[in-house]
Amino acid sequence: MEVRTKCRVFFFVVFVFFYTQGYSTPLDTIKEQNCSNDFWIQINGNFRCIDTAIHYYPLIEFWNKSERNTFRLKSLNLQLLKEDKWYNEEIQEDRLRIFLIEYAPNYDSIVLFSFFKHTHDSIKLIKKEMSVFYYADWFSNPSNALCPIIEKDKTMVYKETEFFIDPKNVAKLKKQLHRLRKCETFDHFSLPPAFVIEYTFKGDYFLLISSEPKRWCKKYRECKKCPKSSGIQVTEWLKQY
Repeated sequence: MEVRTKCRVFFFVVFVFFYTQGYSTPLDTIKEQNCSNDFWIQINGNFRCIDTAIHYYPLIEFWNKSERNTFRLKSLNLQLLKEDKWYNEEIQEDRLRIFLIEYAPNYDSIVLFSFFKHTHDSIKLIKKEMSVFYYADWFSNPSNALCPIIEKDKTMVYKETEFFIDPKNVAKLKKQLHRLRKCETFDHFSLPPAFVIEYTFKGDYFLLISSEPKRWCKKYRECKKCPKSSGIQVTEWLKQY
């Protein structure tokens, strides 16, 4: 009887071991469970947990829900592009990032340019492109063409291209950026902000968020100090790449 009991115990242990090892919970499932408060998404073939609470830019309290959501949307899409948060972070090296977004229905795309010092004789430019990702929980009206509702587990793909540029060519861009320094405010001019310039220089952080430069005009008090020509020249310069 004792032998039989020992055998039962042995087979039970073997069964439990086989079940736990042979049918273990997939690693992706475990990770997804740890991402329950946000959402799990496949980006360029790799699964990642996206934190919808991260704000890449400060949110203005008196803005309405739609305006605040456009800035949350930017933060979400920058995460998808594997871009770090710069605002309120200590960054030692000089950096420049320009972020262009075209909203649906006419366009529905994002293009991001990041500049890094590569060598003494060259600047490295990384260009990333993808379609806009809209987070359904932030938009209550599915019929709104600007905010299409999609599934949280949608697969996203972005294209990344590298360029190496002569610093003399980048100097032309820097000249126009310098003229825009007085514009570093949250100007949206009644349109979704689609143009972001963000850079750090010698430890100082600068930020411009506005509508696309071709829409800037003097009848808006906020954009009188913004030279429209410089904004347009920045976008024209970027078209080289």
